[in-house]
Amino acid sequence: MKRSIFGVLVAVAALLLASCGSDRAYDYEYYGLNTPVKSVLVTTYEAESKFGDVVKGDLAHNGHYLATFNGVGNLESIASYDDDGDLTSLERFKYNREDRLIELSSFDDDGDINYQLTYSYEGDQMVAECQKNYWGDTEEVTQYSHTWRGEQLLETSVTSGSTLVAKIKYSMCDKSGSEWVTYNGDGEEVARGSEELEDNRIVKRTVDGRSLEVRWNSKKLPVYLRNAHLHNNTMVSWYNNDDECVYYVEYEYDDEGNWIKQIVYEGEIKRPVTISERVITY
Repeated sequence: MKRSIFGVLVAVAALLLASCGSDRAYDYEYYGLNTPVKSVLVTTYEAESKFGDVVKGDLAHNGHYLATFNGVGNLESIASYDDDGDLTSLERFKYNREDRLIELSSFDDDGDINYQLTYSYEGDQMVAECQKNYWGDTEEVTQYSHTWRGEQLLETSVTSGSTLVAKIKYSMCDKSGSEWVTYNGDGEEVARGSEELEDNRIVKRTVDGRSLEVRWNSKKLPVYLRNAHLHNNTMVSWYNNDDECVYYVEYEYDDEGNWIKQIVYEGEIKRPVTISERVITY
């Protein structure tokens, strides 16, 4: 799958913004787990309403994956599948002795590498991502450099080879949220936005006047999303398009308090969209 440099930039920016002044978190928490586990296997179905009940329909095309974790609860791999059970992508993760991510490699369904991100740190702060990104048969080397003042992230610069691709300047970035402006390589403003955080989780994001909103339950799971979508069931992703959307989410839990069934509803009429079932190996 071909991915744009801007897409990777968004992913890196999100990781940086999430770390601005926030407490350390491990991957299992973002997957809606209250303790480290060995793996989770998720299968997703189309949802149907019959006689007032929500029931499983056909397998959805997407939403099937196996995530494995290491001893502290960080991801080792994520293998995604289609509705025929065929592998569509694989991501692998490596960490340093402090359990911080130092490498993320993404492979396509043929086993060819899509892209690879590597990370380095200075103290508690991420200070650089110097990546080899592979787009089909063409190799592009993209570098991310960051300017800090103490714990305050001031600026992120993105270069491809010797060419400046983008620059993000932050006027604020801490536990309460962040504010930033993104410029292209010519210095022209292309976007500006802000985020509000509660307990290290986004509750509001605004970019160029378009806003998303997320509400979380007591188990730190998303239960309401406006102009946002779910990624791997519990993480929030945002798309900058003109379509307004609202989703409601319900869960069922096992004896350990971790969700094993998720139903997603669309719109204020709460039309059932998907049912995901999760098998957890402790």
